[in-house]
Amino acid sequence: MHKDIFTKQSTTLHRINRFAFMSKKQVFQSLTVLLICLSCGMAIYTLLFTPLNIDGGFYLYLSEFLSKNHGEIIVIGYTPVAISIWTLLFNLFPNLSYEPALVLSVFVVLLNSFILTKILIRLKKFENYQVHFIFWLYTFLQFTMDGTSIILEPLTMLFALISVYLIIKKDCFSCIIAAGVLCSLSFMTKHYGAASLAVVIFIIFKFQSFKINSNFIFQTFLVLLSFLIATAVLYVINVYFLFSQIISPELIIRTTLNYGKLSILHSVFYFSKGLIQFIPLILIPIIFCREKMKLKEMQIGLIGILAFLPAFYFKQYHHYYLLILPFTLMVFANTIFSADNSKKEHLKLIITVVIVVLTIASNLRTMVLSEAISKKDQHEISKEIALIIPKNSIVFIGNSNLQPYRFLNKLNGPLMAEYGLGFPDNYSDEIQSKMIINSDYLLFSKKYQSAQVKLIGIINKSIYVYKNV
Repeated sequence: MHKDIFTKQSTTLHRINRFAFMSKKQVFQSLTVLLICLSCGMAIYTLLFTPLNIDGGFYLYLSEFLSKNHGEIIVIGYTPVAISIWTLLFNLFPNLSYEPALVLSVFVVLLNSFILTKILIRLKKFENYQVHFIFWLYTFLQFTMDGTSIILEPLTMLFALISVYLIIKKDCFSCIIAAGVLCSLSFMTKHYGAASLAVVIFIIFKFQSFKINSNFIFQTFLVLLSFLIATAVLYVINVYFLFSQIISPELIIRTTLNYGKLSILHSVFYFSKGLIQFIPLILIPIIFCREKMKLKEMQIGLIGILAFLPAFYFKQYHHYYLLILPFTLMVFANTIFSADNSKKEHLKLIITVVIVVLTIASNLRTMVLSEAISKKDQHEISKEIALIIPKNSIVFIGNSNLQPYRFLNKLNGPLMAEYGLGFPDNYSDEIQSKMIINSDYLLFSKKYQSAQVKLIGIINKSIYVYKNV
């Protein structure tokens, strides 16, 4: 019996010893397999079980409305590229549900990972296992940062990353022009995408050995010119041909400025709080590569992070970290894969693996806890709303968490020509009062007191339906 116990202990120690002295390649290949499984699970979850998110309800309702628009004036506070893509889908498939938009989201997530790895390969020689690890790490992290929902940031970063990939081809005239156009597409998808222009200009500067010579001036001029022309063309097409004069630059600017209500101190606090999920990616280079870290190999990643940081002054949503994630991974990849294969480094690698696995678990936990409602429950609530409020009714939605039902139940917004379609907190109390007066029904997630409305239904004990009297 004692012999059996000794044998089992020896076997266990042997396995631990084998893991401790796995090659770096084997460790990262094992992590890659884990990330592939998790990413595939996230993709399946996205396509089959994800409820329509708040932003998605807003974007898809607007896109469907625009696909049926016959010249009515409507003001929107969003740059139009993603809205245009979804509008085209509704033009092709009028009764489209939100699931095909999720398929598009998953495709964009995977495409982002592919483009990032192409950038890394072009900047430095990486082995296949390293490229695969970064691909699946980026894919998984995108999913956990609201990538399972319909949001604008993945598409914004797709255009930004392609522009970076094209510009690192160096003296390719057509690539320089295309990079400027793609920066415009990133900007016109979400205005924070304008930061990609700074990254592209920095790369040009870097490739000119940080000298302001005639070549740098010419290439920068081409990028800026193509950016401005593409932005003007996109604006004209969207305003005067596709959407019938519905884009309002003034509303975009006003909405952005309204977002900047937090003090810089608060913004720094929330940003620092969100950075916790990046700690492993920051610690790993410090643990492994402090003697080997080369600033010149991290410059593009660091500049990308700095260029997109100002977005966090306005808001600190979880998916805003998608703006800096690819650049963080650039820094990570250019340091961690510079370490040697000594036994000392292997022990540090095991510690780091534990940190990364814990971070993966933490991100999954955060995502699960943030899921406010299941797809099944959302569907049931939508059916109950349909029994009370007819389709195409003018409905004031008083709480942002109810925004998905605007699309699911085809509920129009009040005074859209005057004030646009937005979230309740985008409007002053005075404007909200006007909207309520001009609505047939009201939806609130808490009780609303007013003499002019009558409570006609309570759904799921948390959604109050009112009718104007």
